[in-house]
Amino acid sequence: MSMWEPFTERARRCVVLAQEEAQRFGSLYIGTEHLLLGIVSEGENLACKVLQKFGFTLQKGRYEAELILGRGNHLELGANMQFTPRSKRVVELAFDEARNLNNNYIGTEHLLLGILREGNGIATRILTNQGIIPDTLYQSLHDTITNESKKEKTPTKSSRITISFPRGSVGLKDYKHTLDMVMQAIKQDSNQSQEKNLVLTKLIEAMMWLDKAIEGENVHE
Repeated sequence: MSMWEPFTERARRCVVLAQEEAQRFGSLYIGTEHLLLGIVSEGENLACKVLQKFGFTLQKGRYEAELILGRGNHLELGANMQFTPRSKRVVELAFDEARNLNNNYIGTEHLLLGILREGNGIATRILTNQGIIPDTLYQSLHDTITNESKKEKTPTKSSRITISFPRGSVGLKDYKHTLDMVMQAIKQDSNQSQEKNLVLTKLIEAMMWLDKAIEGENVHE
């Protein structure tokens, strides 16, 4: 299995963007600073959103990186890029963080946790220079991941609908017509959820019961 196979699409995109950031700075390697900039550059991932809450932006990250590293000549795409030992360690720690969180994938959040745990790379210096305490950011990101996981595992509370059916085939037919209209409206709703499918199943069962009840009422009339 490829090392990158467990990575989410966004995490892979961040690695590609990290390479582009390295080329932007004229680097022949991908350092922790480039991984950090790649995460922020992607813009929509969980790690980036937590960084934004701390006031960290791509512009600020690039500014700090240039102060520390300077700027070389921009490299052409396709240049042979290698991970630094610290970046490799970050990836290893990302896998470790995912295991500790019982996640079967590697996301941008795990990469950022790996950067913060490694602790001695240029990425950490960039964050510190922006007034961000790495331990505080680590804990905030860890809590966010845990809370998101709890939301996904919390089942939605289904509404219970009690319908009182009057005797007589006319009343039953009226209820069948109403239920049919409700079922059609639910089917037209583009939202797909387990609860919606459950409601549809219950409506179909109710329709079948009504058909039998109407047939029985007609027989006894």
